[in-house]
Amino acid sequence: MAHLVVSSMIGGFMRTDVVRNTKRFVCVLGVSLMMLGMSVLPSVVEAKTTTLTKKTPKKDKWLDRLSVEVPLQVNLVGLSFGIQPELLFRPISAGSGFHLRAAIGFFGGPELFHIAPLALGIRYVFLRGWRVQPFLGLGVVWQAFLPYDHASYHRIDMTLELGVRVAIARGFAVGVNLSPEFGLAHISSYGIKSTFGLGMAGRLTLTKDLPW
Repeated sequence: MAHLVVSSMIGGFMRTDVVRNTKRFVCVLGVSLMMLGMSVLPSVVEAKTTTLTKKTPKKDKWLDRLSVEVPLQVNLVGLSFGIQPELLFRPISAGSGFHLRAAIGFFGGPELFHIAPLALGIRYVFLRGWRVQPFLGLGVVWQAFLPYDHASYHRIDMTLELGVRVAIARGFAVGVNLSPEFGLAHISSYGIKSTFGLGMAGRLTLTKDLPW
């Protein structure tokens, strides 16, 4: 009888945990889709507008579509500080606000050394060409955590971006960026498991449009 009661309680706890994680995942997925729509829709409208005007756009050199960004980053969960250099590419045109983003990061803190070997995402910069340029973004990041006192582990996170940058000179901009992180997978010596860890990164950025 006691065995049945314990089994029933464990089953109830497991069902509650599954329901809770499912609700969290649906919430994050909804926010992500909304961010994705807000990021991609302006670029679709931008491309459509270019087509409707029937103007032959000036051909851009591929280098004109690139920007480099050097963020000074603080990770607020598992406190660490470092840099995350980023390469931004504008696939539509050199003057487009739609960017593809790739980055790699190195961070250190009082409890661990932290590497982000690869971060990929999209970003849309609104009002590009104006002095103040807000932006939204969405992406995924692979993170490797190397604590000083126990075994290392890896995590795959989904990231959101909310920020604004200010043009300070031709081709140069400084900005601030908040990036919430939502854990998707936890990888350690015990294997791979799903997770819902939350994180938050804050960045101060310097962006330079190429060429130099």
